Amino acid sequence: MTPMAQLAQCFIRLAFLASFLGCKNDFLIPKDIGQTIINKGDSIQRFRVMNSNMRHGKKENAIYSWFLDGKIRDSQGDFSGKPLDGTYEMIGPNSELLEKGNFKKGSKWGRWTRWWGNGRIKYLNKYKQGWLHGRSVRFDHNGEVQKRNTFYMGKKEGIEKEYDEGRLFARRKFNSGELKWEKIFH
Repeated sequence: MTPMAQLAQCFIRLAFLASFLGCKNDFLIPKDIGQTIINKGDSIQRFRVMNSNMRHGKKENAIYSWFLDGKIRDSQGDFSGKPLDGTYEMIGPNSELLEKGNFKKGSKWGRWTRWWGNGRIKYLNKYKQGWLHGRSVRFDHNGEVQKRNTFYMGKKEGIEKEYDEGRLFARRKFNSGELKWEKIFH
């Protein structure tokens, strides 16, 4: 087990012991830092939360990710709990990085990357207010491109290209998420 995994396991045991003794878990983390680590099955999620519940400035069309009762939750337009803010990382059972991105006041923002267990990139996505926004590329476990898209606030926009074993398989045209035409190559 790597030092990071050992530290995470130690933190989880300490939090469990504190809750068993009737203490609040947040005493383990200084209030001004907001760093949170949770064990999710065979992976560990590491992220920061805002120290307030952000009562003002919520956007009706934004997708929010927030932390409450030991879980990350998602919703549109509103939330109850502490919004995620800053770097997010998911680390696999062998200490490999599985996902990394940033939150801005509870919403995914900017570039997000997800990896296969073998270390190759699985997705490269861009987000704005929690929605896919900009270029998106999906890869197979060998690193070959499977699909290229462009999104505008969560809806497919423009030309989508789909590949099969490195060869162009299909082209589709989207406008505001609506399929306008499709061409399949044999």
